[in-house]
Amino acid sequence: MDDSRRQFTLDYDPGEIRFGRGAADDLSDLLADRGLASAVVVTGENVGANPDVMEPVEAGLRDAVV
Repeated sequence: MDDSRRQFTLDYDPGEIRFGRGAADDLSDLLADRGLASAVVVTGENVGANPDVMEPVEAGLRDAVV
């Protein structure tokens, strides 16, 4: 496999960690407050396939999820 297709740049600015019931409810507002229009959610296969986990995240991001 051509490894050049795996190249990417990560510009990391420490953010915040949210924990607890309802922590994902206002994610789109959090993005807007920071001047961001979208978010990429990266998970493992099990988490990504678990609607109990993903539905609140997707609902909180509204149209901002990519």
